[in-house]
Amino acid sequence: MHGFSFNRRRFAQASLAGLAAACAPRGQEDIILHGGPIYTGLAETPRVEAVRISGGHIAFAGALADARAGRAREIDLGGAAAFPGLVDAH
Repeated sequence: MHGFSFNRRRFAQASLAGLAAACAPRGQEDIILHGGPIYTGLAETPRVEAVRISGGHIAFAGALADARAGRAREIDLGGAAAFPGLVDAH
């Protein structure tokens, strides 16, 4: 591809944005995912405790206590892992 570099960081960001879009359609309340390992795909922060999704976008990734600032529906993963979304085009 010419002029566009889709590195690991961009891939992880795009994947998490896709997950956010699927979990929270626009106009709905914020969602917090927690209760299992949440993998980011980023070397500097490979796992986080919670992800807050607002307006279809990842608004926060980090400690659960920080994600809980404000009202949101919480989804406890029950120990299951969450990964950035992967899309196979074929």
